[in-house]
Amino acid sequence: PTKSVRIDQSDYSVDLSNGVTTKQLTATTDPKGASVSWSSSDKDVATVSPKGVVTPRKAGKATITAKSGTKTSSITVTVTGQLPPDPVAKNTVYASKPSGWGKIYAYVYTGDGATAKNNAAWPGVEMTAPSTTDGCGETGLYKYAVPDDLASGAKVIFNDGGSQQYPGSRQPGLDYNGGIVKWDGSSAALAAVECTIPVPVTSVSISGDGVSGGKLS
Repeated sequence: PTKSVRIDQSDYSVDLSNGVTTKQLTATTDPKGASVSWSSSDKDVATVSPKGVVTPRKAGKATITAKSGTKTSSITVTVTGQLPPDPVAKNTVYASKPSGWGKIYAYVYTGDGATAKNNAAWPGVEMTAPSTTDGCGETGLYKYAVPDDLASGAKVIFNDGGSQQYPGSRQPGLDYNGGIVKWDGSSAALAAVECTIPVPVTSVSISGDGVSGGKLS
């Protein structure tokens, strides 16, 4: 049986403001080389892989525990800040995936017949899954950045890569004239998205009467 286990790293803090930084933890056991299992007290704050790699998720504290046999060792991981928002291209289409669709593709085209241009051969380009850090706050919707040369006088057909599409077969797509828009999964039009992208503050300077070196006397 294992006599002891010790995590080789000590408590640490990680800031999400610069993105996700993972950390590899290791544990020393007596006898050497005994198998170790890893766990986190709060997986919303930080997760730990079976090999001891810690991934921060959101601000808070989590206890990471290594267990070997009946022996355990723990450290505390403090997560601060929040993930920077994903940049959103100036021509972006969001969409709510209709129920019953496994995937959602956007087929974007301009012109008609021989002069038609598209973003890719049918079914188009698969839209990316929702992100909790979406720059426009549309965290439940799929999205696709439209190439600039297709962002005027264009049409969009949404489809599941199989037999389901909107609008229906042989119908022209929904009108798209650039900008950030969204489809609610059933309407015959794209709605404009009000998107205010927050700019993180990196420094604050103070000026005015009686201020010297950033301090008020």
